[in-house]
Amino acid sequence: MVDAGLNMVSAFKALHNKGYNYQDLNDGNFSINPSSGEVLICDNDNVVGHGENSGVLGKARYMAPEVVRGDKQPDKITDRYSLAVILFMLFIGDHPLEGQKTNVPALTNKYDKRFFGTEPLFIYDKNDNSNAPVPGLHQNAINMWKYFPSFVKAAFQESFSQESLLNGRGRLLEQDWFNILMRLKSSIVKCPQCGEEIFLESDRETICGNHKIKAVGYLNFAKRSNQAVTVPIFKDAVLYDYHVDGASEDFKNIAAVIKEKPGKFGLENKTNKRWQITAPDGKTAVKNPGETLVLGADFKIDFGNGTVAKVVVN
Repeated sequence: MVDAGLNMVSAFKALHNKGYNYQDLNDGNFSINPSSGEVLICDNDNVVGHGENSGVLGKARYMAPEVVRGDKQPDKITDRYSLAVILFMLFIGDHPLEGQKTNVPALTNKYDKRFFGTEPLFIYDKNDNSNAPVPGLHQNAINMWKYFPSFVKAAFQESFSQESLLNGRGRLLEQDWFNILMRLKSSIVKCPQCGEEIFLESDRETICGNHKIKAVGYLNFAKRSNQAVTVPIFKDAVLYDYHVDGASEDFKNIAAVIKEKPGKFGLENKTNKRWQITAPDGKTAVKNPGETLVLGADFKIDFGNGTVAKVVVN
């Protein structure tokens, strides 16, 4: 699921960087391989250059509010709103603006314009809960929202803030989403008590059923486009090329795995480069490919190309 999100974001980053925008982004544009997360994006006949108009505004419930209101034509900024809607529906399973306020007998054109144009409100708005999900009607949102880490919730709250919905400002760039989803991917671990996959927060307690789990610490990397890059120190947490090479956005090739021995955690080097380790007292050591570094508080790991991570203990 996370790989599908990463593939979507990467595709729209490439499209926008080439000077195009999609204009008609909706749930009918994607075919997803459920085994691999590979994504096929189809129905591309409305893709045009920035500043051009295809004559198509988009599909109801996926158009940016300013397009619904008639304030502007679709462009890459409105694409980013639609992309956030798709990501929310992928992860949470309900529409981000459909809650108590939209619980009407039928979404007529009048209601469509109000709920998705003139009076839009995120179902998990930080300041206004009057459009909260309705039990039995928006059950996916109620069930799924609680399992996602705080940084993912904050990203959606920013994407669907009133500033974004009414003024078109504050929407996340594709690179922002990519960094957030990479952080999410590296937070996937298995609960040691029940074996279920969970998203583990790096610096706070996570609840899996009745089990309370907390990472012993985390690897802290330099931020990318103002987004934190952390990996929890927990058994089988994974680093990818993205983490150890600041020039890479490879989210599939495994670069390191966190191993656990009684009372100790280590980082296995699965790259073809030597790592230089600096302890708090200034002493240095080297870990070659295939070797495992025992993680200690405030150790700094240079992955061989200028990318450095610090070990932070909770």
